[in-house]
Amino acid sequence: MEQENWIIEIGEDFIRATAPNVEELLELGKSVPPREVSKDLLSLSDSEIQQLAVDSQLNIIRNKRNKLLLESDWTEMISNSSLSENKRQEWSLYRQSLRDITENISSVNEALMVEWPVKPQ
Repeated sequence: MEQENWIIEIGEDFIRATAPNVEELLELGKSVPPREVSKDLLSLSDSEIQQLAVDSQLNIIRNKRNKLLLESDWTEMISNSSLSENKRQEWSLYRQSLRDITENISSVNEALMVEWPVKPQ
């Protein structure tokens, strides 16, 4: 019998396991968790549960980061002469900060306290 992979969601006061339906999640605009688990919830160790929680938060951060990077792609076009060199540099630093945002996050608290860079004006 083939085992169905379950998606684990971990919140402050809940652990929810649901069968994955990626299309439905995407239609609702929700992020797809980065990891599918085929273990029984009761067999997960504390460290595995913590890692699932961190992975879940990192996925949320990455989805927002990717959206912000897409929204600012126009600043990297060579043909875009409307930006001064200073503005190009500001946008470049902003975009690099977005790409680096998940570095060194190893706990849910760190993920929840992430500081987003300010978009240049």
